[in-house]
Amino acid sequence: MLLKRCIKQILRQIANLIGGIFYDKKYLTGRHFRADGVGWRWILRGVLWQKIFGFNRGVRWPVSSRIEVSNPDNIIFIQMICKYSTRLGLISKH
Repeated sequence: MLLKRCIKQILRQIANLIGGIFYDKKYLTGRHFRADGVGWRWILRGVLWQKIFGFNRGVRWPVSSRIEVSNPDNIIFIQMICKYSTRLGLISKH
């Protein structure tokens, strides 16, 4: 178990280093790119499919090879923080 955790930590650090080289760092933030998120997997897959095999090569963030992004300049990312309360059915934006 400890070995598996160490390997994951090493892969995350490698992915974050590679991600900073191949992608714009402003897109590598948020909950998916924290230590327990899946963003580091997206980076490793994205480098393989986007940068090596050429699917969506011009996109500045990790994207699936199953999606075709024809013009990445037309996509706008908006970060919105919401808190959900399923008990009361309320949503509050901050």
